[in-house]
Amino acid sequence: FPDLNAESITLRLRSFVTKFSQKNIDRGVFFPQLITLDKNKEPLRIMTNPLLKFQEETWTTHAYLQGIFSISQALELDERYLLINTTNENLKSSSTIDIPANEDSESRTVNLKHMNEGSFEIEILESK
Repeated sequence: FPDLNAESITLRLRSFVTKFSQKNIDRGVFFPQLITLDKNKEPLRIMTNPLLKFQEETWTTHAYLQGIFSISQALELDERYLLINTTNENLKSSSTIDIPANEDSESRTVNLKHMNEGSFEIEILESK
């Protein structure tokens, strides 16, 4: 559990790329919007279209989009809750990732359809 007396908490959010066979989508991902709430569950910050880094699939993990976020618990901005959702605007778009060539493969482009479902992971990296 995070230290609730810390001034900030650093979170890592990963949203995993999945195949949606029933919807005929080869690569889809839940693309998040993050909203922080105060102790009364009133919105403080809305993070739309967060900057997420793409990680390709490996032998040990699925492909995912990842972002690092800092949640403030200082008196000026007492963010106590995190709401994760998506928007209609996100669902109408997709992410296009250009992957440069390396010694094992040629350059290529990966297109990820934004979905209203999927799997994600949240990890607390540190409290300050």
